[in-house]
Order: sequence, then structure tokens, then C-alpha cells
Amino acid sequence: MRNLCFLLLFLSACSALTTEVNTFELTEGSITGPSMIESGAGTSIEVVNNGEFGHTFVITDPDGRVISTTQILEPGADITIDVDLAQGSYLVSCRLITQSPDGTINDHFQLGMYKTITAEG
Repeated sequence: MRNLCFLLLFLSACSALTTEVNTFELTEGSITGPSMIESGAGTSIEVVNNGEFGHTFVITDPDGRVISTTQILEPGADITIDVDLAQGSYLVSCRLITQSPDGTINDHFQLGMYKTITAEG
């Protein structure tokens, strides 16, 4: 019985150390991924650029302050970032502005590359 209690205690301690990875995919005009993620230290976010062009991934709080950002991710690139989010709402977005060969200005945010997420604990 004592061994069983120790095993259960050990397993619960191990599960507290595991972090869930939240995956967000970037493509032209959209960011897809979970609407709700865990709050607190050690929240892992994987960002995958499945688009044809470079993109960034920026997390901002409701006041517009940048919490975390990536460098420009080239097509096919991915990165995992660890963030410490308090409970609440955040905006994830691509903040690049590019120019097409024909001279058209493309603001990735205005083209729909944003998503509101909620961090809960």
C-alpha cells in the first residue's frame, strides 16, 4: 500500500512538470490554433509557418504591450517559445507589412492574421 501511495504521488508530481505544447499555424491571411491555453510560467507555444511567405508571431496583452515575439519565420520554418502568461485575453498576430512585386502594400494584420486567445490556469 505504501508503494502504491508513493507511485501515485510520484506520478502526480511528474504530470505537474509536463507542459502542453500549443501549436499555432501561420498562412497568408490566417492564424489557426487553440483559443484557450494554460496560463503561468512554462507555457510552450509552437509556431509553424505553413504559408508561402515569411511571417512573425506576436503576443500582445489587452493594452497593446508586446509579451513575446518571434523573428521572421520563413516558409516551412517552426519555432517553440516559452511564455509566462497571466490569466486573461491576448492577441496573437503577424505584424509584417510587405510589398508585392506590383507595388501593392500587404499589411498581414489587416489581411486577417490575428486571433484572440485566453490564458486560463
